[in-house]
Amino acid sequence: MPEVSIVGFNPPHNRRRFMLLRSEQQRQPSRRLQRGWHGLRSLPQQQLQNLPLKMPYPQKMPSLSGQWKRPLISELELQHRTAEIARQIALDFKGQDLLMVAILKGSFMFAADLTRRLCKLGQSVEIDFIGAASYGKGTKSSGEVKIAMDVSQPVEGRAVLLVDDIIDTGLTLKEIREHLLVKGAASVKTCVMLDKSSRRVVEITPDYVGYQVPDVFLVGFGLDHDERFRSLPYVTSLEDACQTSTKNK
Repeated sequence: MPEVSIVGFNPPHNRRRFMLLRSEQQRQPSRRLQRGWHGLRSLPQQQLQNLPLKMPYPQKMPSLSGQWKRPLISELELQHRTAEIARQIALDFKGQDLLMVAILKGSFMFAADLTRRLCKLGQSVEIDFIGAASYGKGTKSSGEVKIAMDVSQPVEGRAVLLVDDIIDTGLTLKEIREHLLVKGAASVKTCVMLDKSSRRVVEITPDYVGYQVPDVFLVGFGLDHDERFRSLPYVTSLEDACQTSTKNK
């Protein structure tokens, strides 16, 4: 029986070459992926600076009435919003030595992502931490802010960016902001990923906000309930996280 061959694909040499080329194409990301919002790191610095401030993701979350698609905020949306916030901060603090103070423990994921984004934009930033809490093991704020660990670096005369994961009553953010100003900070700007403004009991408006969120207890992306669900890469409700955790057991 005669051997059947395909033009341009004669075994064995061309077959091996075809498979190598095919494998190389599969490893390369598509042009849309390279040029999309999630390809920010691959864009030249000049193009990155010319990107619009507003990104195509809603800053206000939909109502939770009826069927709720989970997660509430995906990992990709959090990354995109962090990139936008970082760009605005870099513009506002251009030429200044910025001291970022992250409120432990909830803000550690947001603060880490934000620091990396600022570094890529050429913004000089130092990072320090302050420990405070008003929740404990419950799902409602106790109304009493406890500072368990103070900053280790001097803040006198510094431009400070105070970073937290979420603001609801506003007690924690306002208390720590005033604490840093008393210590001599030249200015203290506030930055949060999530704003639950319906729970506010004191007058404070964060300078940088990721998303407005509904009045439900949220976990993930640094937010926890009794130290659980903090490591989730997305934001969801406590009820949904518990249901998912039960199903996975």
